Amino acid sequence: MDQIPTLKSAHPLGQVLAFKNSPDQLLARMEQLQSPVVKFRLAHLPCYYLTSPEAVHQVLVKDSQNYLKEGPFFKATKMVLGNGLAFSDGDIWKRDRRMLAPVFHKKCIDSFFGLMLDFANGLVNDLKTTQKTIDIHAVFNELAMNIATNTLFGTDLEKSKSDVLLTKFKIMVDDIMKRMSGLSFPLWVPTPANQRLKNAIKVYSEGMKQIIEDKVKNPGYTMLDLIIHAKDPETGELMKLQELIDQVRVFFAAGTETTANALTWTLYLLAKHPNIATKLRQEIDQVLQGEEPTLEKLSQLPYLHQVIQESMRLYSPVWILTRQNKEATTIAGYTLPPRSNVFFSAYMLHRNPLYWENPNDFIPERFTPGKLSKEALKAFIPFGAGPRKCIGDRFADMEIKVVLIRVLQSLHWQLKESFEVEKMFSGSLQPKNGMWMSFEPLKKHVAAV
Repeated sequence: MDQIPTLKSAHPLGQVLAFKNSPDQLLARMEQLQSPVVKFRLAHLPCYYLTSPEAVHQVLVKDSQNYLKEGPFFKATKMVLGNGLAFSDGDIWKRDRRMLAPVFHKKCIDSFFGLMLDFANGLVNDLKTTQKTIDIHAVFNELAMNIATNTLFGTDLEKSKSDVLLTKFKIMVDDIMKRMSGLSFPLWVPTPANQRLKNAIKVYSEGMKQIIEDKVKNPGYTMLDLIIHAKDPETGELMKLQELIDQVRVFFAAGTETTANALTWTLYLLAKHPNIATKLRQEIDQVLQGEEPTLEKLSQLPYLHQVIQESMRLYSPVWILTRQNKEATTIAGYTLPPRSNVFFSAYMLHRNPLYWENPNDFIPERFTPGKLSKEALKAFIPFGAGPRKCIGDRFADMEIKVVLIRVLQSLHWQLKESFEVEKMFSGSLQPKNGMWMSFEPLKKHVAAV
């Protein structure tokens, strides 16, 4: 076997600082080695970066059972967010997937359409009366959190309780981002940050326990109700209390910040390309005839779908993924030892000129059905691929579409003058200093159903 091409570093921490400060530049340097597998070092950890869709396909699809969500990078996440569906492996993951698949069935997700539309209308009404430039990224984060909270718990949850939960959850997520850099103290070290995190985990878990116990006594029609009563079709078992708490944590983590980022980047791209925004509005006007969207009409808006796909190609919220192989494996002719830390990046795959023509340009038409090559389709992984593909992709897609439709029907927006967006490659891809925009109502009236 040929020796794996290596991006060498004389620094004691290897590529840790580059990975923390400018990960896109680090990955680009590894891409320049023109190898499907590149070796690099993060402190004492030997790591491997995959650059080709075929190599990534092997990890996510072909040999997915050999690649676990393990290693120091998932260890930090599991310590804070628990062992829910997005982080579990093996038999536990298979059981959780069996139990939760009905919860995320199309009929169940469709039942939340009206709730999403109500929140989208509330957002539009607020933006219509906003006279100042605002950070729309912060607004979308709050919107996604509110939708997730009401979807999970229903409208009967006291706002004071939900505010506490969301505050503590934000502390937990922010801490994960720091730990992913590898530069945080272990949790047993009594630093102020660690004490704050321990308190957040404790308060969040106790609050979730009370909510779940109340739900068992007073059932309703929320997603939490569905999860509580989900049975393993093979054993008939229900989830235990801690397992329920972990699943809710995962739903918040995967379903809020990523959706907010996708909405933010899409509005940014449409502000930069008013001709595409005009074309999209024309499709919406033609199909909806000035009415609010309905569940049935969402599938009749192909250009809207293409715009979202292209936005998620350029600014995939989940920009990097990692796995650890159980057994020694061969990828593209290179042998990786057991328990190797394997990285691959949707952001880099989505912008690779080998698979995308004019890869840095915003061209929604490239997603016209039948137009993409097989290589490009394999290189497009905004929700992952294979058996571990995000189970909530349908939920996210519907939420993004409903919000975008109502914003496009009702508002015109533009970036703050002289504002330059800077990307932040954290746990998700987001604007570093917010996304500052001004909004004003469109002159024509859109009727309410």
